Amino acid sequence: MMISMRRIAILFASACSFSPPAGTGADDAPADDAANDAANDAAPPDTTSGSPDLVIEAEDLTTSTMPGNVGWTLETVIEGYSSRGFMRCGQQTGGTCEVAGNVDGCAAMIYNLPITAQGTYHVHVRVIADTSSSEDTAFYGIDGGPAPDTLNFARTNMWHWRTGAKTYALDPGMHRLTIWQRESGAKIDVVAVTRSATHP
Repeated sequence: MMISMRRIAILFASACSFSPPAGTGADDAPADDAANDAANDAAPPDTTSGSPDLVIEAEDLTTSTMPGNVGWTLETVIEGYSSRGFMRCGQQTGGTCEVAGNVDGCAAMIYNLPITAQGTYHVHVRVIADTSSSEDTAFYGIDGGPAPDTLNFARTNMWHWRTGAKTYALDPGMHRLTIWQRESGAKIDVVAVTRSATHP
């Protein structure tokens, strides 16, 4: 009797098994649709693909701080940015924050850095400042306070890369990049941490 019941169960399972209609499986998707799906799911373009270097859209920050009434916000009013927009610090007043030695009261953007290879790393930022701008600097640092130098933007009214003078010896693991306000109105589109002194 038990043998008969087992045969009935197997026959029932086989009869109830489901096979999708031909042509509706993921493997049967048109080549163009599959390519479009892959493009939509892809991360922002990274010219250092395949290496431990990191290129991050400024708006893809891990967290931020806003100690006063000025903070970093996502904007799209200037053309030429990549991805969804760029980050601007407060209003375009040019007002400066504290000196590099005391940034506790400065608005900050913080990025997690999953470093996979030991090495000496450089910090790069893609920025813009107009020809008469006083919103052309920011502080930066990895795993601690700001570097002795500031990131100084060229007043060209064009998006361009700037590289910090300080380098960082990093071991594999999670690290943290912080971009602090120096002048309100500063605009940043992309941040990068690479082993090359040349920007992406």
